[in-house]
Amino acid sequence: MHFFTAASTAAAVVTFASSAIACGPGQSGHDLPNRRNLGMMHKKRAASTPTEESEGQIKSAKGQCTYYNVPEVAAIIPNYPTIWQTATIPSNDTTAQNLFNTIKKSIPSGISPKGTRAGDFTSVHYDSSDPDCWWTFGEAGQKCDVPKHDGLPADITICDEPSTWGLTFDDGPNCSHNAFYDYLLEKKQKATMFYIGSNVLDWPLQAQRGLVDGHHICSHTFSHPYMTALTDDQVFAELYYSSKAIKDVMGITVDCWRPPYGDIDDRVRAIATGLGLKSILWSADTTDWQVEPEGNKPRSAIENNYATIIANVSKTIGNIVLTHEINGDTMDIAMEQYPNISKAFNNVVPLTACMNWTNPYAEDITYPVFKDYVKGNIEPSGVPSPSAISISNAAYSPMNGGGSSAVEAAGSPTSASESNAAQAASSGSSSSGSSGAAGLAVPAFAFIGAVVMGGAAVLA
Repeated sequence: MHFFTAASTAAAVVTFASSAIACGPGQSGHDLPNRRNLGMMHKKRAASTPTEESEGQIKSAKGQCTYYNVPEVAAIIPNYPTIWQTATIPSNDTTAQNLFNTIKKSIPSGISPKGTRAGDFTSVHYDSSDPDCWWTFGEAGQKCDVPKHDGLPADITICDEPSTWGLTFDDGPNCSHNAFYDYLLEKKQKATMFYIGSNVLDWPLQAQRGLVDGHHICSHTFSHPYMTALTDDQVFAELYYSSKAIKDVMGITVDCWRPPYGDIDDRVRAIATGLGLKSILWSADTTDWQVEPEGNKPRSAIENNYATIIANVSKTIGNIVLTHEINGDTMDIAMEQYPNISKAFNNVVPLTACMNWTNPYAEDITYPVFKDYVKGNIEPSGVPSPSAISISNAAYSPMNGGGSSAVEAAGSPTSASESNAAQAASSGSSSSGSSGAAGLAVPAFAFIGAVVMGGAAVLA
């Protein structure tokens, strides 16, 4: 619940009363307090060093999730913050520190961190006019995705093409994803995969498979926190070291990210933009991460969510749909629902296709545009073979302008000072997910309509 108190005659302040709901152990990287430093613990399963190809041939989940030794990963781990903990810039990383010093000059002033990294917003006081364009604050269907501060690109929440399912999966790479990735290969289907930096370092060969299979790769932070709770340097580090892990392990420089739980405001957007990252949210949420036994909803509830999204095919616009690679159940449901999705929607495509992003990395890899993808020309060109991918402490330089140029080229407004028509159009397509991405904790406050009368809160 939230309630309002009159801070002044001009504005009301929201105070959140919430409790953090922690998920139990074993949730593929989201039980963060119980997580060990697995990046330092790749146990040898055999005398020989495994490869992306050998790892991809393992069928059993237990076999896939047995830790393995990759000496090159062990060699680069000391260059990173401690994995599965809130990222900070290591004292000896002057390259990152110098870049942060440059970016922080463009961070809007007056925006403070909110709550905790686990999503506890108890006693957070926030202006009801939503001056920071805080996505988590908005009610379903009214979440702010067009920045209130000038010079920032709008979040991407929809596909440009009608009757289109933008296929995205968060929280990878999951160690047990071979059957799921094999299924996507069989169906000749590509997706946009949002990889967590700590997972990439934990499971580097699984991460490489995502690229080799031709999927579109984006960042999903280093340790999966609520980003608005972090300090400026922590926000920077979460984004920077996730992207650097992808660069070091997979050899690509990504230009997109998705905030865990959708938790973003203009301060976080500014830092992401400075790192050349487009901010991608969603227009439909399957809430698949809540499925039992690791979640608290029966499978039928998740199937009903899928059915609702499938039933609402638009002839004028496309969805970006939030689904997860977080565990075997979410991947199984995605495979079970895929025939229904393909039957209802004219197009099921990665974001590179629905947004016509042909070159999403700094490297020379080209993805097909929408009209070519839907004709069956789905393979990107320039993707390296498994043997050509080397893990190393690579020189990482964020893509220049990637956070804004691609968005503006797609016709998205760049701030709230754009035309009222643009704002209205964006509001009509605002993200409607109720929970955000999967993870450690979900804010338990329920947004209830309220108005201020004479300084007292009236809840409706």
